[in-house]
Amino acid sequence: MRDSDLVKQVATILAAGTGWAWRPTGPAYTATETGVYYGQVSTAPDAPHRACGITPYGPTDDLSDVPGLRRVQLWLRGDKGDPDSADDLADAAFDILHGLMRVGGIHLMKRVSSAQLGIDGNGRRLRADNYEIQPELET
Repeated sequence: MRDSDLVKQVATILAAGTGWAWRPTGPAYTATETGVYYGQVSTAPDAPHRACGITPYGPTDDLSDVPGLRRVQLWLRGDKGDPDSADDLADAAFDILHGLMRVGGIHLMKRVSSAQLGIDGNGRRLRADNYEIQPELET
């Protein structure tokens, strides 16, 4: 599975399971939505406070026909002034993704780490959660 396909699949699964908005071709997210982004979340003034950016990183590939493990990082940004908001987003993502099996080319997905990233210049809490993915065998 290509990294770009994996990110789009994870975004689709998150949006379907959480009610977050995933619109890679627009229209722009509203201030009341939780926007899902491929890669970095938008820092535009009209971007929603609650956001989740999904980035692939560090695949492990060997020379066999078995697909290597893939990893994605969810970069989560909470509501302005709400100390629980980024953690609440991480919990919602965990409920959908951790233990996910045999969905959309994903054989198994699990969270492997997380970290608090502090507060951005707009008073929004930041957090990163890292997931490991075993892709389905391609036929």
